Amino acid sequence: MKEDVTISEISGGTEIEVGNTEVSSAVVRKVLDTGLFTSRGPNRIGWAHQTYAEFLAARYCKTHEMPQQQVRDLIFHPTGRTKRLIPQLRQLSGWIAVMVPGVLELVAQSDPESLLGTAGANLSDEQRQSVTQIILDLSDAGRMLNLRPELYRQYVKLKYRGLAAQLKPYLGDKNRRIETREVAVDIARSCELDDLAPDLCDIAVDLSEPIHLRIPAAAAAAELGNKETRERLRPLAIGQAGEDPDDELKGSGLTALWPDLINSAQLFALLSPPKNRHLSGTYSSFLYYKLRTGPPGSRSACSARVVFFAGSANRRTHRCCHGRDYSAGVGQPRSAGNIGCACKSADIAYQAARSHYERARQNRF
Repeated sequence: MKEDVTISEISGGTEIEVGNTEVSSAVVRKVLDTGLFTSRGPNRIGWAHQTYAEFLAARYCKTHEMPQQQVRDLIFHPTGRTKRLIPQLRQLSGWIAVMVPGVLELVAQSDPESLLGTAGANLSDEQRQSVTQIILDLSDAGRMLNLRPELYRQYVKLKYRGLAAQLKPYLGDKNRRIETREVAVDIARSCELDDLAPDLCDIAVDLSEPIHLRIPAAAAAAELGNKETRERLRPLAIGQAGEDPDDELKGSGLTALWPDLINSAQLFALLSPPKNRHLSGTYSSFLYYKLRTGPPGSRSACSARVVFFAGSANRRTHRCCHGRDYSAGVGQPRSAGNIGCACKSADIAYQAARSHYERARQNRF
């Protein structure tokens, strides 16, 4: 398939969009000298970014009022019983759907993700409502969108004024497919819909709800809720939330409470080794990231860091990069080598952590 075209091949004719301008070789060269294009080697030039080509191609379809059937033939694969977008034209399809009336629903039904890319930022509120509804309907029809983690970060393109009202019925309706309610939770969390935090909290603390729905709802409620809502997640942190095989609910509960709704002594009593050390979830995120944060200089933040270091130093097989074993006290070298790196700092951190940890357990910190 030919990839390059010469200037002579694209010269000729007129462009109505710019006042019936004659497309001469000189005009083409002038356009190629703009920032839209960059060098591709000797006597070759190409688009500076693929988005430029996709946007301008879509605008060309709109300006020339290309018939819908011709647009469909352009972006959909010609074979197969179901219409599928040509993979290489997914982003172009998104731009065309935004610009050309009547194409949005066709593209969304086939590949909603294509509308959440670069073109998604240009969707109108009415289009966002339509795309959101199509996504929820597709999930209701059995499309496993809840298993597409890459969609979570793109759902933010769906945010508009009425989104919370559109999602609310899906969150509270236990008769709907669990997978569709998961999608609604993901959209609410990605779009930071604070108004839905109480509804998300209701799901998280309801023991009759499926665990795989409660986990994302709890994480969303912990992020979006105000103090009152986050306080309602306390049962998750203290182990009164039913089954929690991987500490995912516990992680969200602690995230909701720390540092303004729980003190250091209460926190120490709740910390425990992760049930699943191979899972990077809400509990591990709390232990290794949020636990070490807090108001700068605060005693609660300082003591939490102490517990973190002490807990790390007490792991059964905790070793530094040179094999120093901290499972039985201040490490001793297990292998020869230069220990002038962070190992000395680790020794100091271990000694300080053990001292402060014991004081904290005795409520003296």
